Amino acid sequence: MPPDYVYDTYVFHWTAAVKGEDAYGVPVNADLNSDGIITMDEAYAYAVDHDQDDESPSMGKNLKEQDHTFP
Repeated sequence: MPPDYVYDTYVFHWTAAVKGEDAYGVPVNADLNSDGIITMDEAYAYAVDHDQDDESPSMGKNLKEQDHTFP
């Protein structure tokens, strides 16, 4: 990414994971278990793995065992 970016790299990669491609149209694969569905856990893991900034993003787990996925 260019050194003059004006966005948070974690958010950039999380959004790319959920969408299936980054803001430049480059395909990404965040489907860790290859089931065709990107879960919030998979999007989080993808974004953390690709994040280049010195930060500590976290994800809360306070949902009542609901399946929150994007088909």
